[in-house]
Amino acid sequence: MTNASPQTPRHFIADNFGWLIGSVVLAVVVWFAAQNQQNPVEQQQFASSIPVQVLKDSTMLVVDQPQPVRVVLRAPHTVWEALDANDISVSADLRGKTAGVYTVPLSAVLSANRLGVVSEIRPGQVTVTLAKRSEQAFTINVTPTADPPVGFYVVGSKTTESSAKVSGSEAQVKLVTAVVARINLSDTNKAVTRVLDLVAVDGEGSTVPDVVVTPQQVTATIDVEPRPGVRVLKVVPSLMNATLPQGYVLSNYSSVPVNVALRGDLSTIESMHDSVSTEPINLTNKTASFTQTVKLALPAGVTLTDPVNIVVSITIDPINVTRTFDNILVQTQGLDSADFAITTKPDHVSVIVTGPQPVLDALQAADITVIAPLSELGSGTYTITLQAAVAHAGLTSDNLRIPNNQVQVTIAALHPTPTPTASPIPSATLLPT
Repeated sequence: MTNASPQTPRHFIADNFGWLIGSVVLAVVVWFAAQNQQNPVEQQQFASSIPVQVLKDSTMLVVDQPQPVRVVLRAPHTVWEALDANDISVSADLRGKTAGVYTVPLSAVLSANRLGVVSEIRPGQVTVTLAKRSEQAFTINVTPTADPPVGFYVVGSKTTESSAKVSGSEAQVKLVTAVVARINLSDTNKAVTRVLDLVAVDGEGSTVPDVVVTPQQVTATIDVEPRPGVRVLKVVPSLMNATLPQGYVLSNYSSVPVNVALRGDLSTIESMHDSVSTEPINLTNKTASFTQTVKLALPAGVTLTDPVNIVVSITIDPINVTRTFDNILVQTQGLDSADFAITTKPDHVSVIVTGPQPVLDALQAADITVIAPLSELGSGTYTITLQAAVAHAGLTSDNLRIPNNQVQVTIAALHPTPTPTASPIPSATLLPT
């Protein structure tokens, strides 16, 4: 009998390799099943929309950015609990494309630290317009939107940057003719320094959209000085026959412009005491506000620096007065006098009217009505609030006031409905048994 030689580890592994592989596979399957039960894989649509990143060459730009899309993901439950929009990337690849309109499929991936896959993108493709990127430099121009006050002018201006760069699509950049810094100088009579926005404009001064101006702002200094040999005087409207018809009052008057610039004989200008009158404006029989264009009454040797029309606005208001009308009858409304007897205490009241004097001068007591509204009331005694109305041009109920605006009203039905009387119930008669 021969003894068997001892089994080496190599021989042991070789003889049991199938069992070893089977055991490992079984262990993996058992582990995966346990993990899937505790942390199942879920497929669903992510709650938020995801923006689309357009991949393109640096010489191109996107004219219209695609709308965000929705994505459907497959991922373990624990991943869904921690997932946010920053973990999902959606892109449209247009690298190598020239200017034009393209419809391209979308691709999406999860960040490296999130286990899962994107199973669907909704929609799966987008249409993107590419344009050639363009760039051009322009000298910055300071442009007043309103000139300095009368008698002042802009001597010069300077900015911290002399030029600005305009970038955007080639078509839009070609529309730009200038870059301007706009400023309102209507209240400026000396040098001023301000931070101003830069705007790209076309040949007609309109803002060109969809371009970027760099820098976006600039600091500008504008020098404003008085015009040499020019004096600024206040315009004073000259009113003739300023006594208005009875019942009207002159409330206000003003001129546009308020000031004018004059040049000429300085001694004459000095003698005008800082004001210049208009030609007379006649107020005879005026009972309403009006405007009138007039000339200035300039002395010899004095002229306007610039031709200007003087527009004078005159405000005329009626004088408001108050009148009391006594013994106005209280009328009832809402019930038929053929069905009800109605009494009011008091049955006459006073009404105070406030309004323009000419209107009140023509107002009569018969034009005023006082009503006691009784709709839907039945028999009884009530305290009623009175209402006043007026039938006269230029007045409304808002002009009327009843000092004691409540009355006691008693209502009695003239034909009351009789109350039905119950018929007597006959007594029962017992029959002999």
